[in-house]
Amino acid sequence: MKNLSLFITLFFVYFYIYGQDELYPEEKQALIDLYNSTNGANWKDNTNWNSDKPVATWFGVFMDTLAPFRVTKLELFDNNLVGTITETIEHLEDLTVLSLSKNLLKGDETLLEICKLEKLEHLDLSENPLLSNESEAESWDEIPFEIGELINLEYISFNKNGFGCEIPTTFSNLTKLEFIDFGGNQFTNENLDLTKFPLLERVYLEDNWFLKTIDLRNNHNTNITDLNVEYCGELKCIFVDDEAYSTENWPVLDCYVNFVETQVECDAIKTEIYVPDDNFEKALIELEYDILLDNYVSYNKICHVSNLNLNNKNIADLTGIEGFTSLETLFCMNNQLETLEIRKNMYLKALFVQGNKLEELDVRNGDNVNFTYFDATDNPKLTCIFVDDVEWSATNWSNIDKQSTFVKDRLECDDFED
Repeated sequence: MKNLSLFITLFFVYFYIYGQDELYPEEKQALIDLYNSTNGANWKDNTNWNSDKPVATWFGVFMDTLAPFRVTKLELFDNNLVGTITETIEHLEDLTVLSLSKNLLKGDETLLEICKLEKLEHLDLSENPLLSNESEAESWDEIPFEIGELINLEYISFNKNGFGCEIPTTFSNLTKLEFIDFGGNQFTNENLDLTKFPLLERVYLEDNWFLKTIDLRNNHNTNITDLNVEYCGELKCIFVDDEAYSTENWPVLDCYVNFVETQVECDAIKTEIYVPDDNFEKALIELEYDILLDNYVSYNKICHVSNLNLNNKNIADLTGIEGFTSLETLFCMNNQLETLEIRKNMYLKALFVQGNKLEELDVRNGDNVNFTYFDATDNPKLTCIFVDDVEWSATNWSNIDKQSTFVKDRLECDDFED
């Protein structure tokens, strides 16, 4: 019985390797055309390609193990393919996996022909920079509308291809997608709608500077396990099913990106911070956090700043400091400040504000106990310093003038001044 089982196994293996080549000659020709059009002679590994050896032994080619023997996978990633994919690729009618990342495939014909492979489930064309630019003389920078015909796709990656075009509206036809990687491009879509993909699990859109909003309200956000939108400098809002769930379970966003559930919430978020003091804004321009002296600074340019040195800048008003939401250390010594409030700088740990004209200072940011340094000396008119906990501040902060005192609210300050 064991010998019979072994015989049957060997028979099928033999037939798989040696019997299938004559069954579908158009598929073999499609592979030969791929070899010829992508400089196959110089591939890193072209074992048995364009030879009389069985197709099942050609490097990167995977076939059905039972009749009818059809090519189901092509895995030629990082293999020095240079050129275009020709129209005969459509003869690989049962192809479900096409993995061609890290090559030099060219754009126009390649993308159009791939879009004919209607059974594709996995498409990886990442890190093919020539897909978006064939040469200096001729540029191709478009994802064809025919991409919407690949309705069986579950995985798609165009990572780091340098696209600077729109993702076509037909992309929403690919409702079986579980994995989307469009990172490392400059897609021109300002608003990307991903609501048509109920099976989404992983989404990678990093380094797309034109994106302003992403709509992920697919009613199945609990399926999403990974989301990367880092370095999308214009991104403001990600629409989600449940803001609390996304905040708790998804990766931390850049400081200028917000999970929201409605357009009203998104519209209420400020992208420009008011900075009325010209000297303050000039200091920010010097630090390259701003460009134009217009009383406004972009929130996405300042919200990540952790250390800010504004010493000796003749600043009289620090309105706008609230936009530095990641600020940990603030130097603003020897200016003309009369009031200062840092209540919205919840991560602040060190404040150097000596040598001003302060009359009032409010440091009630809810985290005074984590301060490592505080100095408000040489402010002869400063009487009230508003703090989270008067007793704690009096014990731990000694760098204040004699006339200054710690208070918790306006009532205490008024009593002290009386």
